[in-house]
Formats: sequence, structure tokens, C-alpha cells
Amino acid sequence: MDSYVLEDVLNALGHAELNDDEVDRLFHRLHTKIESLALRPIPDFLQYKFISTSRDLEKHLADIEEEKSIYILFLQQKDTWNKIQVPFRGFQALCRRFDIFYDFWAIIQGFGLKHGPEDENYTYFGSRNFQICYNIRYMDQHNRPDTKSLWSERQVGVFQRYGIDSKTSSWIAVQASAGIKQHLKHAFAAASGKKISLADHLSLHLLFFLELGSKWHAYINYMEEQLAHLDEKALHSKVGVAQYMDYSVTFRDTQDLESLRRRLVKASLNLKSNADVGRSWEEETIKLTEYLATNELNEIFVTVRKYIKDMYQHAGIIDSLLERLDGTRSLLFEILRYRNHEVQIRTNTAIEANGTMLRALTEQARVENGIMTRLTADINNDSKFIKLLTFLTLMYTPASLVAVSKRLFRPGGLWL
Repeated sequence: MDSYVLEDVLNALGHAELNDDEVDRLFHRLHTKIESLALRPIPDFLQYKFISTSRDLEKHLADIEEEKSIYILFLQQKDTWNKIQVPFRGFQALCRRFDIFYDFWAIIQGFGLKHGPEDENYTYFGSRNFQICYNIRYMDQHNRPDTKSLWSERQVGVFQRYGIDSKTSSWIAVQASAGIKQHLKHAFAAASGKKISLADHLSLHLLFFLELGSKWHAYINYMEEQLAHLDEKALHSKVGVAQYMDYSVTFRDTQDLESLRRRLVKASLNLKSNADVGRSWEEETIKLTEYLATNELNEIFVTVRKYIKDMYQHAGIIDSLLERLDGTRSLLFEILRYRNHEVQIRTNTAIEANGTMLRALTEQARVENGIMTRLTADINNDSKFIKLLTFLTLMYTPASLVAVSKRLFRPGGLWL
């Protein structure tokens, strides 16, 4: 990387230093994937281009004509946690061509390659000399298989430079959603052949705000459904009675609840941050009062204030869900405590019953041992009696019956 080229772009950005690791994290070394959308002030002229090489990008930037009323470049990532698909040299060329101010660099750093949730609490708004930049965080459904959650958090970075004298504006949108691109194309097609006013340029910001804020309602409903499932367990599980066909409550439920709480906290933060971006944009737009007609200005302010109100209202709903979640969590812990106590009682009762049974078996064994002892003693007594009876029988038996025959003598004893 040539140091003087890097110095040029860093000077344009107002940055003091930048290491190679950060450049490699943010920008792809080879791939270029940029879309451009331009609207000229002549009838029915809407221009769309796809740029796939660095050489095409350099040529495209050199061919940009100042008479284009609105010019937008879309920088893309392969996915939310991947590199921006433009080499650093290409980004340098963009910075020089559009005289991008330093604040936008802070937004760019929130993108790039990530291995985990990094910089996901960062929302920024900056402005200087008719230049504006900001990022908006929003929720969108994804199509990834084998994931528990159906939604993922995403962000869009926006830069605009407006030329007061030329009445033109240049835009850069980083990781714009498909919905944003579609709405912009429709807006450009509707404006083609018409005179473009400053209000039209500003209205594109409202398009970003409203489109990216449109899915918060559905996401909050989804989160409320997740909470309702755990609410049902917490409110209807039984304790102190037989639990046949009852809800199963485990420690895993409390873990799921904590995961839900963290997502709700993050959503509340993003909503309030987005509202702050909208408010900052409104304050910056007020400075353009002298260039706008009163009715145009009022219409713009009505729209952006409604957006701000909606963001705060969504955040308020999430805060109420968080309060409800606290109650659900307390109930689940109490249910687990009571049921654990019930298990302990049943276990102790079973142990006590087993102990009683064991004592009874021990006593029965003792009694049986006594019986066996007495039987053994009786057998011994019977044996002595038989020996005595045998001796007396021999004493009174005729001698001829007990005579010993020498012929019957054999080793090992005598035969009678």
C-alpha cells in the first residue's frame, strides 16, 4: 500500500492514522460490488449501473457528470459480518471524488469483518457544510436455517453531500436493504422528468427512516409471542398439588427468558438511538429553512416527527415488556423453588419410608435368626439323645448280634 495514497485519503477523511489490520478487516482485497443509481434533470432519464471491478469504478467516478441531480452509490457486504466489497483504493477514490468528511469514517468502522457482536451499540450522526452522515439500526427477517430466532439486527450507513448552488446531491449507502433500493428506484422513476427541489433531496432521508423503521412493529409482536409462551408457564403452573398434565418448568426457561430480556434491552436502545438520529437530522434540516418553502418544510417536519414519535413509542412498548418480563422471571424462579422444595419433601418422605421398611426387615431378620438358633439347639439336643439311645440299645442287645468277625476285618474298620 503506497503511503502517499493512504495519506491523501486520510487527509480527506481527517483521520490521523490507520493500520493495515483495520483496512483488511473493513475492505475486501479483490472483490468489487457496487451499484449506482442516478437521476438527471432531463425527462425520463434514470440511470442504473453495476460496477464489478476496480477499473470500472475508477472510470465510473471519472465520468460522473455534475448535472446529475441525484447520484447514489450502494456499497455492499456479502453478509452482515463480512467485509465491504470494495478494495481500499476504491474507497479512497470515493473519498476524494465526493470530498467525504471525517465523520463518515466513524460509521464505516462499524461495518467490516466480525467474529461476534462487535460495535452493535454504536449509532452516530454527523454533519458539516451541507454534508450529513448517520447509521440506522433495524431488524429484518432472515432465511438462515437451523437458527432459533427468525430475526437479525442489521444497519445501514448513509452519507449525503448537497450542493446548494448546483441543487445536486451525492449519496453513499452502505449495506442498504433490498427494500431501500426498490423504494429509491420507484422514487427516482416517479421524479424523472420533473423539477427536483431541495425538499425532494431531503425526502430521500425520510425514505430511509420510514423503510428501515417499518419492521419494528412486527419484530416487537414476535418478541411478545416469545414472552407470552413463558408467561403462560409462569401464570398457570401448579405448586403444592399433584402436577399431572402440568406445565414443565426448568432452569432452561429462565435462560430463555434472560436471552429474551437482552434482545429487548438491545431493541430499546436501538429504537431510542434511531429516534435521536431523526431528531438530530431535524435540527440540521432547520438550518436549511431559508432554502425551503414553508409548506415543504412543514411537510418534512411532520413526517420526521412522526417517525421520531413512532420510534419512542416502540421503545416504550419494549420497556413495558421488560417490566412484564421481570414479573415472569420472579414467578418462574418461585415455581422452581417450590417444586424443588416439593421434590425434597417427597425425597425425604421416601427416604423415611425406606428407613421404616428397612427397620422392619431388620427386625424380621432378627426374629428369624432367633428361630434358626433355637432350631440348631434342638437339632444338637436330638443328636445327643440319638447317641444315648444307640448306646443303650447296644447294651441290651444279645452278644451274638454284636460279635466281631475276624473275617470281616478290613482296613478302615470292623464289620458287625
